[in-house]
Amino acid sequence: MEQIVGEYARKAGIKASPHTFRHQCITFLTRRSGLADAELQLITGHNRRETLAVYQHVALDADLEGKYQAAMRGVDL
Repeated sequence: MEQIVGEYARKAGIKASPHTFRHQCITFLTRRSGLADAELQLITGHNRRETLAVYQHVALDADLEGKYQAAMRGVDL
């Protein structure tokens, strides 16, 4: 998966990895799904709430999330 994503990213002239998509998905789910932290932990496979919080920080700050989403839209995948 790393090689596939890396090859597409290279062709697109961007920096991306499977982790990039994981982060985007968790940010999206945190902001829009209404799932509880415990449910997100199950979906993402995180054992500790603190680990999940690393991903959630963007979604919980509206200004930062707006900038992040704008940057992700600019990736043009």
